[in-house]
Amino acid sequence: MGVHYENLDDRLRGFVLTESVSGHPYTKSVAQPLSKAGILHSPEQFRAFLEHAPIGIAIAQCDDFCFVLVNRTFCQLVGYSEAELLTLNCQDITHPEDLSTEQPLAEALINGDIDTYQLDKRFLRADGSYFWGHLTTAAVRDERGRLLYVSGMVLDITERRHHQELLSAQMAELERLQQLKDDFLSAVSHELRTPLTNMRLALHMLDQPGSNKNQSTYMELLKHECKRELELVNDLLDLQRLESCGIEPQWCNLSLQQCLNKIAGGFVSRLEAQNQRLSIELPADLPLVRVDRAWLERIIAELLTNACKYAPPGSLIAVRILRRSNHQVQIAVGNDGPTIADESLPYLFDKFYRVPKEDLQFKSGTGLGLALVRGMVERMGGTICVESHSNWTEFTVTLPMANIL
Repeated sequence: MGVHYENLDDRLRGFVLTESVSGHPYTKSVAQPLSKAGILHSPEQFRAFLEHAPIGIAIAQCDDFCFVLVNRTFCQLVGYSEAELLTLNCQDITHPEDLSTEQPLAEALINGDIDTYQLDKRFLRADGSYFWGHLTTAAVRDERGRLLYVSGMVLDITERRHHQELLSAQMAELERLQQLKDDFLSAVSHELRTPLTNMRLALHMLDQPGSNKNQSTYMELLKHECKRELELVNDLLDLQRLESCGIEPQWCNLSLQQCLNKIAGGFVSRLEAQNQRLSIELPADLPLVRVDRAWLERIIAELLTNACKYAPPGSLIAVRILRRSNHQVQIAVGNDGPTIADESLPYLFDKFYRVPKEDLQFKSGTGLGLALVRGMVERMGGTICVESHSNWTEFTVTLPMANIL
C-alpha cells in the first residue's frame, strides 16, 4: 500500500490522502484547513509534523476503523511497524475489556451525535502486553458534514495511571487505618472504663454505713477489677512493644512435652469445673524447638483459655503436636463449639475484634489475647492460622525446630 499527499485548491488549504489499493487509487480529505499563515504548505512538512509529533497520531476509515495513516510515535507505542498497522483496525489494538466502554462513544461519533470524545483505555502491544493511553478521537468531515475519516491522538499515561492507582490504594489504606484507629480507641475506652466503673462502685459501697457485712464481697470485686485493669494495660504495652520491635525473644531450646504438661496442669481444675475433656497427642520423637520459653507458654495458655471459654460443657479440647518437616513443628489447639463464620476468620487476630455473635459478645477478656499471640509467634519466626468448620475450631502454630549440632 503506497501513501502520498497532493495539494488541494488554495481555497481549501488542506491535503488529500491518495491510497493505491490493488492499483485503484482513491482520495479522501484527512486534514482541517491550514492556517492563514500557511505553516504547513507542503506534503513534506505535513508528514514531518506527523512523524515528529510527541504523541501518537492515527487516522482510520469510518466504516471498519482500519488504519490508513499512523505516525512514528503511534507505531512505537503499540510496537507495530507502519505496514503492520495498516492491516489492522482500532479494535485489534484495544484491550477486550475496554471495547464495551468505547463502542457507544464511537457509534455516537459516526451517527453525528458528537464530534469528538476522550477516554482512558488500554492499548494492546504487538508482544501481547498493554499500556494505558489517553485517547482523543475526532470526526473528519467534508464541507457537507459527511464523515470521511476518524482521527485519534494517543498519549501514554501508564505511569500516571500507576500513580493514580497507587494513590487510590494509599487513600483506601488510610481510610482503613483511620477506621481501625477509631475502633481501637472505642474499644480501649470501653475496656478501660468498665473496670474503673466497677471499682468506683465497690469503693462507694464500702464507704456506706453498715457495709462491714459485705466488705469481703466488695474487696473481692476491687481485686478482680484491679487485676483486669492491670492485665489490659500490660497487654496494651506488650502489644505496642511487639509491634514496634521494642522487645526481643529470649531464645532457648525447649522440650514441648515438658512445656505442655506444665501448662495443661494449670487447666485441670477449670476443665473439671466446666465438665470439659482435654486430649494431648505427642509424638514419640518430639523435637526441641527454638523459642522464647515465656512467650511459648503464654501462647499455649492463651489458646487453651480461648478453647475453654468458647467450648460448651462436655466438649473436647485437643492439643496436637505435628512434625511438619525437618525444620518445623506445628502445635494445634482445637475445641468443639460454635463454628466461626468464614468472613470473621481473617479478623480474629485484630485488636479488640469480637465475633459478631451474641453468645460470644459477653465473654470476658481484654480482646488482645490473639493479637498478642500472633505478635509473639511472628517475632519467633513462626506463623499462626485458624480453621473453623463442622463445629470444630482449631488454631495451628508453626515454629522452627532447634538446630542441634
